[in-house]
Amino acid sequence: MLEKIRQGLRGEKRELPRQMCLLYHAFDPQPTHAFLNNHIHNVSPTQLHAQLSGLRKKGYAFVSVDEWLENTRTRARVCVVTIDDGYRSVIDHALPVFEDLQVHATLYLTTDLIKGNAFWRDQVRYVISHKRQQDFIDFVSLRSEKPVSLMPEGFYRQTKDPSVCNSRMIREWLREFLGQVNPQLNLDSDGLYLRAEDLKDTPWLSYGNHTVHHYVMASLTLEEQLFEVRTAEEDLKRMGVKVSRAFSIPFGNGGSYDPETIDLLIESGYQGCLLSAGHNPSAIHSNETGGIIGKNLIFVNRFMPHDHPEVVHRKA
Repeated sequence: MLEKIRQGLRGEKRELPRQMCLLYHAFDPQPTHAFLNNHIHNVSPTQLHAQLSGLRKKGYAFVSVDEWLENTRTRARVCVVTIDDGYRSVIDHALPVFEDLQVHATLYLTTDLIKGNAFWRDQVRYVISHKRQQDFIDFVSLRSEKPVSLMPEGFYRQTKDPSVCNSRMIREWLREFLGQVNPQLNLDSDGLYLRAEDLKDTPWLSYGNHTVHHYVMASLTLEEQLFEVRTAEEDLKRMGVKVSRAFSIPFGNGGSYDPETIDLLIESGYQGCLLSAGHNPSAIHSNETGGIIGKNLIFVNRFMPHDHPEVVHRKA
């Protein structure tokens, strides 16, 4: 860790911040899956290599999340690389880049996906792409004990809005609805997600907790949140991987978690809470002073680079 910190002290201060935490998802060189083309954050391995090698040339040292949490107040130029969800392209296309550049990354896994089960967000995308929003809303209205304020317009965002619905219930309704609409539906027929046997024991990739189902934590009861955190950690341990002491919040915006989430993470022994500010370029500066420390937990805001050679790229 100390040697990496010393490496990061090189170079003059430039446009980029002294410390940053990057968030990636998929790395297909030529995405053919409909969801990757239209809905999922994808950076090709060529652009990933250009981004990371460019940062190294600017004097950045790459450290793991857990290493950085030990010394977030360092004066070094430090970059942390994180990946969420568990797409197969992480192993197939990103890991060779990490090995070539000797850059460590932490992959935060949604464990239900690794077990081969359908991702409820993919099911939402399926409903939208087949224009079945109103059919699903009518289906839910017959089953929900309470009114659910879903509308065809804005359906995608509403299904992950904790003020509108409980994520677990949405997933249950989607499973039942699609089981009637298309019993043979398999949204992962292309092998989009990793399986437990695909996880590699390598010095350049470690693993972390991104819950069981990728629900909006703030939409859940405390008991449901407890299940998502503790069961995912047990799943990861059964897979034989060491679990990072930073926890990646699904979706990661300010409304995706609540005070109960934070208390639960602290009680579970986590040291860091990873958030996401999307592609907002100003967010890359949010960890300049080493994250925000509150209630014995370090909050880390992550920035999602575009599919471009430069980490910070403002689309025209």
